[in-house]
Amino acid sequence: MPGPYWHEHEACCLNVNKIPIGSRRSLPMTNIEQLFSFLPYGKYAFYIWTSYAICILVMGYTLVRSLRMRTTLIKQLKDNLKRIFPE
Repeated sequence: MPGPYWHEHEACCLNVNKIPIGSRRSLPMTNIEQLFSFLPYGKYAFYIWTSYAICILVMGYTLVRSLRMRTTLIKQLKDNLKRIFPE
């Protein structure tokens, strides 16, 4: 009578000793598989990776703009201090 176990001949060939099918551990992932395991998202991959790209672009733009504004502000403050307190 078949149960939730592998067939006897498969169990001896795979060296699996009547382990339930759902509880078998998969083989460890290789480094390449670990590296690219996050890439596939099925039919939603285009939308997901596009949203990631847009998010990274917006965050990068915000970072560059804020650094430029900081530099400009520091320059303006130095100029104002020189004007107020001449040497």
